[in-house]
Amino acid sequence: MNALILGLGSIGRRHARVLRSIDPNFTIFALRSGKTDGSEEGVMDIHATSEVESVDLAIISSPTDRHRSDIEKVLPFKPFFFLEKPLALSVRDGEAIVDMMSREKCESYVGCVFRFLPGLRELHDE
Repeated sequence: MNALILGLGSIGRRHARVLRSIDPNFTIFALRSGKTDGSEEGVMDIHATSEVESVDLAIISSPTDRHRSDIEKVLPFKPFFFLEKPLALSVRDGEAIVDMMSREKCESYVGCVFRFLPGLRELHDE
């Protein structure tokens, strides 16, 4: 399974470590925008999506203002998306992201550990 991480900061590196602990056979790529290379063991740096043949899982852990453009880069692969919160900085970008993913029939999950807090669960259930 090929995973592509966009945003290999501290959260992106944590996702890479978790993926390797789940299955050491994951092939993990990081789409890099700068010259920083080799920053995480077991992660292959790429500088264009054309460097990979397929992406099964895309982890978007870049700064929120780049989520929409990063999703657009990977959307042609139609992967499962794991998106760090918040989804977008504006309702307009959020709606555009939802529309893009719906149109391409991509599944996604927005990571938000707070959703499991008892107080928020209670609010949701009411």
